[in-house]
Amino acid sequence: MKSFPAPEIVYVATMHINHAALSKMMLESGKHVLCEQPMTMNLRQAEEVLAVAKEEGKLFVDVRCYINETLCTICPFEIIDGYW
Repeated sequence: MKSFPAPEIVYVATMHINHAALSKMMLESGKHVLCEQPMTMNLRQAEEVLAVAKEEGKLFVDVRCYINETLCTICPFEIIDGYW
């Protein structure tokens, strides 16, 4: 069975109430995070997530991504390939 490398980036598109906790969890595990809007439920959560991203040296990007939008197909690959 072929093994695949662990992902370097994740896309958080769960219920809004879970965005902050899941984003922080993924950042702390070394992943860059693309998060569906709203990125958090309030300013305090946003500041906490951004602090974790800065501490870990990872990207935290708030995106609005629909299935047919170009951002869905291009953005993750540009980040992985080092264009950002």
